[in-house]
Amino acid sequence: MIDIAVSAQRVFTVPADLVRTTSHLRDFGHTLDYLAPHLRLAATYARDQYRMLYSVTEAGVYRVAFYCDIEVQFDESSQILHVIPLEGEPPVAPKATLNSLTGQGTYRSRSAFQAAGPHTRITYDVEIQAAVPKRLEWKLIPDAVITRVVEDVVQRRLNEITDTFIARSIDGLRS
Repeated sequence: MIDIAVSAQRVFTVPADLVRTTSHLRDFGHTLDYLAPHLRLAATYARDQYRMLYSVTEAGVYRVAFYCDIEVQFDESSQILHVIPLEGEPPVAPKATLNSLTGQGTYRSRSAFQAAGPHTRITYDVEIQAAVPKRLEWKLIPDAVITRVVEDVVQRRLNEITDTFIARSIDGLRS
């Protein structure tokens, strides 16, 4: 198995007050739309409990996919939105094919909201971890080399997802 862990952190300001911003971004439908196309809803278990699919295709031919079971929680007193791993759901079986890696992952994010006059400042942290199987063809390649290559791809995509999320959040709150 190859263990992957990537993260991104950003601080940004959106053009809406604290109440409107938290109401808007607590709605998982809005938030998930802002993370597409690389993150999408795979299943809904209950209110605020979901299975997400993180999926990227590299060079148009190689696909990496992690299924992440999550729970969304908003702490009203601290104005923090937590997306944390959901316990108790059966994991996706790991699978390696000639052109894909699939496995179970964990997704965590934390959005801390702070009033900034008529705007809202958001401190956003996101992390994805996963364990995916090693392809048979890679048997002679050290795990550390494969991990670094796969993490680089996933990190680039996570940075793109994060930057797109911020741009879409700003646009969504501007209208």
